Amino acid sequence: MPRSAKITSGEQTAAIASPWSEPGTSGSLGSILENSLNEIYIFSADTLQFKFVNRGARNNIGYSMTKLSQLTPVDIKPQIDRPKFFELICLLYTSDAAD
Repeated sequence: MPRSAKITSGEQTAAIASPWSEPGTSGSLGSILENSLNEIYIFSADTLQFKFVNRGARNNIGYSMTKLSQLTPVDIKPQIDRPKFFELICLLYTSDAAD
């Protein structure tokens, strides 16, 4: 069963997703995500590597999806180190996150 969650901070949203069909590959959901006016970041719950970053976010941070697929949120937000990032998202990994 796929697990997913999102983190929202201001106008930026980051999502944690288990493996599933890549948004943007086909279908209306991919198109909606790609063309959203909000910045959308989806990354692996296991590796934290980006799986999808929509056009608005890519344009804002100046990286291609090819480059972003090699990066994690910590790489593009250097003021938050890896331990702090895990502290911020740790509840998403527990059953308490649904409460």
